[in-house]
Order: sequence, then structure tokens, then C-alpha cells
Amino acid sequence: MWPRPIVLVANTKVLERLGEDQRKLLHKAARQAVHGVGAHLREEETRDLEGLCARGQRFAPAIPVQLAALRRALQPVYDRLSRDRHTKEYLDAVTTLVRDAPAEPPMACKG
Repeated sequence: MWPRPIVLVANTKVLERLGEDQRKLLHKAARQAVHGVGAHLREEETRDLEGLCARGQRFAPAIPVQLAALRRALQPVYDRLSRDRHTKEYLDAVTTLVRDAPAEPPMACKG
């Protein structure tokens, strides 16, 4: 419901000194950490949703026309960011992750 980026920060010079096996271990550990944090965040979000619902908050999912309008409004930002080669690579990687992620049902109060 709220953006919560999960980020691994590392010193480039230190990473360059790692051997191939060390890099593989680091990548494996990062994937495992993200999976664990993701499960924790989903539990936390469920508790938060239950609290909001108990106070009368209701949620309406965006309809396709609203999502299309949002994408159109943001496209100039993506276009500008994509002018930088490195930023474009990051955006492409994130786009692939989002596209390949399983869809989750919209947030809704039970009952």
C-alpha cells in the first residue's frame, strides 16, 4: 500500500575486489534477505490495513482508464530520466521486475 524500497548499498571498489564465488554468495544472501523482508512487510501491511478498516477507511482500486492516465502523465518524467544511459538501465531493470512480479489482489477491507 505504501512504497517501501528494499535497498542494498555497497561500496563499488569493495565489490570489484570480490571474487566470483564471493559475489555469488552476496547475491544469494541479498535475495534471501529481500524475501524475508518482503514477508515481514506483507504481514505489517496486513496489520496496518486491518487498523485502517477498523477506523472506517475504505479503498477503491484504480480502474484501467485511471491507470492509463497516470502512465501518460508520468511518461515525460520517464523520458527525461531515460536520457541518461545508466538511469535508463535501472528503469528497464525495475520495469522488468514489476512486469514479472505476480499480481496481488487490490487492498480491501474484509466483511
